[in-house]
Amino acid sequence: MGTRPPEYAPEVIAARLALAAVGPGDADAVVDVSQVIADSSIGSATDYLLEEMALADSLEIVGVLPWQCASLLMEISAKQLDAHRETVQASNVRYFTPARDCIAVYRNSEVLGPLVQRWIAGITGLRNWLLPRRSGGRHSDNVLYEFPDLYLDCLAHVVKAGHSKVISFTRLPSAGAIDDQREVNESPLIITQLPQYQADQARAHLEVLAATAKPLVSREVICQAGTSLENRAEGDEFVPVMSTLNRYDHDRPPRSVIPVSVIVMLAPTAQGQSVLLNRRTKWNSREDFDTLSLVSERLLEEDFAEALAPPLSSNGPKAIDELWLRIGRPSPFVVPEDAFRHAAQRELFMSCGLDIAASRFELRGTCLLDREDTDEYIGFYVYTLALQRSSGPDEVGHAMAWNADLELVPVSELYSHPYLPQLNRLLRRRDGWLRRNVLVESTLDSEET
Repeated sequence: MGTRPPEYAPEVIAARLALAAVGPGDADAVVDVSQVIADSSIGSATDYLLEEMALADSLEIVGVLPWQCASLLMEISAKQLDAHRETVQASNVRYFTPARDCIAVYRNSEVLGPLVQRWIAGITGLRNWLLPRRSGGRHSDNVLYEFPDLYLDCLAHVVKAGHSKVISFTRLPSAGAIDDQREVNESPLIITQLPQYQADQARAHLEVLAATAKPLVSREVICQAGTSLENRAEGDEFVPVMSTLNRYDHDRPPRSVIPVSVIVMLAPTAQGQSVLLNRRTKWNSREDFDTLSLVSERLLEEDFAEALAPPLSSNGPKAIDELWLRIGRPSPFVVPEDAFRHAAQRELFMSCGLDIAASRFELRGTCLLDREDTDEYIGFYVYTLALQRSSGPDEVGHAMAWNADLELVPVSELYSHPYLPQLNRLLRRRDGWLRRNVLVESTLDSEET
């Protein structure tokens, strides 16, 4: 499971696109504007250092945790849990990373860009690793901290049985180039244990950093139930009127409506039009394990571009008022669609390793569903994305290499055996609307491109 190296580094893909020479006769050519982060493999010679992190009594991580390290930590922890052995507890982990407003200025206009990719991957990777072992179904508080410096490498301070060590992770610059066989050298990740005198110096600095860093509190968007629960036509069911910002994975107010971006990823194949689905597991989801779902993600505070610089107040009502002012005092305070597109971009990178331009998402409609046996609702903004395919860069091939839990299912077979019994809530409860208005129309659109 976990991350696998893509066929091409982002710099190489960008160079190929720039040099693709869309000539005067190619005005209608489709240009692929996606970018992907180049990951490197982790050698067996240093795997034991990741194992020590996973089995630590306490762990402090500073900088940006490489995504492939988080993937390996998940694998190690999964084996430990299967064998009924202990792993590091979330309450004993602290992650110090550059502040959101330091990172926000490096976001590209259309796509996330490599720096934002790595930062998001570090936080999400850490959450996914610790999530299955949290107690009481909630994250431990005070795991994430931010500091005002753009430090992109990574240090890990590991304590086990009273002994400690410091591990350094350094990603070397990419120096790859395409040869005649279209191969590219990966950007290497160097993992080393610091010698004692450097480890002592690093530990002393970590103590100063821990005393000055501020908690990095992720907050999810919660919408009002009133206007969203009106009797509306299928596909036009959800009006995302802002209610509050709720701390990530904490208890929500009664009758909360959770806004979610959904991406229907469609791709032409030799068997006809297909849809790329995600197999939900305890490492990538919070519920509905072992079902097939469309890729989806909740809206977070950072999905509002206006929320990042300067950061919103830590006080919830004051933060809502600040955000309302920054986006032009709308009445009613409806969540801008750009926030849904940003959430879709963020999740597509984490699930598929693809950095997709927001303009490529086509909004097909909205759905509102109750969460069974709860007083919560989920409001979906449903987008389609026509995945680009060629004998060179292939977004389907890259996504499936990145995430072993993805499955490519022919649209014509989606609602038949063996897939039908495995489909999750939205695919089952809005099957008619999806088949009439999303899958069919999107099929025609993607074939035309």
